[in-house]
Amino acid sequence: METIKITSCAALICGAVFLMSSCAKDDVYHTPHPTQGALLVTTDWSDRSSESVQPVSYLLCISGRLGMSDEQSVKG
Repeated sequence: METIKITSCAALICGAVFLMSSCAKDDVYHTPHPTQGALLVTTDWSDRSSESVQPVSYLLCISGRLGMSDEQSVKG
């Protein structure tokens, strides 16, 4: 009976230590804003038709969570 109590107590302590050690937060994104990540957008205008003109600037709109969107003016 005494060994069952010791075994149960040791198992509980080991389980608690294991659970508490697994709570470390590691930033997935190594950017200045680690909770949002980073987005790299590349535009290639080399295959455009002869009638179309490469824009001097355009608006990049990215849809985020909860219906929010992020807009940024892009030149070049």
